[in-house]
Amino acid sequence: MTRLMVVGLGRQGHRHVRAAGQLPDVDVVATVDPVSSPVDPIPNFGSVDEALDRLRVDAAIVATPSSLHAAVGRQLLEAGVPTLIEKPIAGTVEEARDLVKLAEARSVLLATGHVERFNPAVRLVHGLLAQGRLGRPVAFSFRRVGLPPPSPVDVSVVHDLAVHDIDVLALLAGAAPELAGASGWPATGPIESAHILLLAGGTQGLVEVNWKTPVRLRHFTITTETLYVEANYTTQRVELIEASDPAEFVGFEEFQSHYGSARRVQLEARPAEPLVLELTEFVAAVRGEGLGALATGADGLRALEIAEEAVERIRSG
Repeated sequence: MTRLMVVGLGRQGHRHVRAAGQLPDVDVVATVDPVSSPVDPIPNFGSVDEALDRLRVDAAIVATPSSLHAAVGRQLLEAGVPTLIEKPIAGTVEEARDLVKLAEARSVLLATGHVERFNPAVRLVHGLLAQGRLGRPVAFSFRRVGLPPPSPVDVSVVHDLAVHDIDVLALLAGAAPELAGASGWPATGPIESAHILLLAGGTQGLVEVNWKTPVRLRHFTITTETLYVEANYTTQRVELIEASDPAEFVGFEEFQSHYGSARRVQLEARPAEPLVLELTEFVAAVRGEGLGALATGADGLRALEIAEEAVERIRSG
């Protein structure tokens, strides 16, 4: 039985408690939050130190506000507790680097909660790309837009949303992304809308995020040398669209018929909750069974570095 502790009982912390409760041979033995109401019947403590003094803990999840990720993560790593920190891994790149160095020095597992890696649609596309069945990727496009979260967050939309797709691009392209450009709004104050252009593994990726669109959209597309791929994070559906041969037309109806009837192939990924899959692999890693697709601390640092660089580019105009 793996004894798990969840630090932070906001919206995401409650999700982790619920998801962990679905795992076999896992027991959520403690939560830590000095303000929020406890999750009955799990004991809640006012601090990490108090919890560690009172209980044996095999692993911990940090789901506090982002500004507290580094301090809480440092406490846990120094105590030798394998830790998964929600994204972004820390409030600043410097803090993230310190966490990664500490985990390496102490030989303690540090993972980052980049949960979209475990989305069945992402897993399906990743597998098809690895098998060469989609052709060579030319361009990726990610859209993650909607109204702001119901409870306040302490980071920009780039740190809150774009880090998901920065990490997914790194996974699918098989290379660390580099920032090519960024624009956003507003130029001062918390950024609520951004477009980020990335280069990775000989391809390019465009990430669009905002807290303004009245409709919640979560999807990505890939243009390859032979196909157009549409994937929906929410429905977990993937569609392959074959290329239409270029042709010249005089009549508009012929034009519509030719380009409006491209062959589409629907692929159904096996439905599953990404968070449950992520925690399953985290627990497996804690037990020494390998990392699987788990995002490491270094992966979280890489995504945060790109996010910070994008924010600086937006601020500088």
